[in-house]
Amino acid sequence: MSDPSSSEDGVARRLDPLDLPAGPPLHLERPGACARHLAPFIEPRRIARMHDVLGRRVRHLTALVEHVHDPHNVAACARSCDAFGIQDLHVIPEPGADRVRIGRHVSRGTDRWLTIHYHDDTDAAVDALHAAGYRIAATDLGDADAPPVSLTGLDVDAPLCVAFGNEHDGISETLRRRADLRVLIPMVGFVESLNISVAFAVAMSHLRLRRDAAVGAAGDLDQAARIALLDRWIFADVPRARQVLDVVAQRLGAAP
Repeated sequence: MSDPSSSEDGVARRLDPLDLPAGPPLHLERPGACARHLAPFIEPRRIARMHDVLGRRVRHLTALVEHVHDPHNVAACARSCDAFGIQDLHVIPEPGADRVRIGRHVSRGTDRWLTIHYHDDTDAAVDALHAAGYRIAATDLGDADAPPVSLTGLDVDAPLCVAFGNEHDGISETLRRRADLRVLIPMVGFVESLNISVAFAVAMSHLRLRRDAAVGAAGDLDQAARIALLDRWIFADVPRARQVLDVVAQRLGAAP
């Protein structure tokens, strides 16, 4: 299992539960143990900041990007997710690829704080999102016979995933067919579309603001999710965290 932060080569990896040794003396398999043992190696104000961000994170609203070519665009989408407190980003790599590169100077490392879900193909992504209770609204210009819904009219009361296609072709025919509805960003100028990173930021910011206006700015993560994320975030934030845990274990009398 990979390290919970993106690797140095810029390849984004899903943040799975930490693959750390179980058992005494640290019992790192227990929720909260990793954060507790590493807390002395991080400034209290940094931990307080993490708690504040966790308190505003949401899973009620999520996003999917399909077959995006440019790693800088994927990075910008990840950065927007973090900025607007959206914990999960779903990614369908281009056909034939099993990894997605994220431009680190664009993301500014924000992908470290997200839960990035990779899907083998569009059908698998749609199945997973529907099984989790999400409606899927795919961004699409559409046609005169079947006009999309305006972004401003989307229902934010139920769990919602907004799906974005790639830079050249937009969403695939599979996603167009399987999405629960299609949506567009209303525009009043001559242009009919936006770059995916811009469209992503506009859409997710608008929907997060509407969601907050309806139910308040607090997040929707349960306590178990907050504890698991804090473990991962602190592990990602402490330099050489694995080696630090080894030293802590040795000081307690035995290496994990």
